[in-house]
Amino acid sequence: MLRPVLSGVTRRFGVSVAETGHNDLWQRAEVGVAVVSGQPSQCRTLADELDRYMWSIPEIEVVSSSSHWLNTDE
Repeated sequence: MLRPVLSGVTRRFGVSVAETGHNDLWQRAEVGVAVVSGQPSQCRTLADELDRYMWSIPEIEVVSSSSHWLNTDE
């Protein structure tokens, strides 16, 4: 069930996505998504859209969601 969701996210949003945790647990997964842009606002907008999309998929139950930002401006 997870593979089609991850493929759909990659196709729909053009981001890198991977299962990053809970690999050995049945019916549980941790998913990481990487978003890169020259504009911080564009990253935030895309992250919000991704979050809404994941919560809207009826076949999965999202338990939690969090964002971590890396700003490389000098």
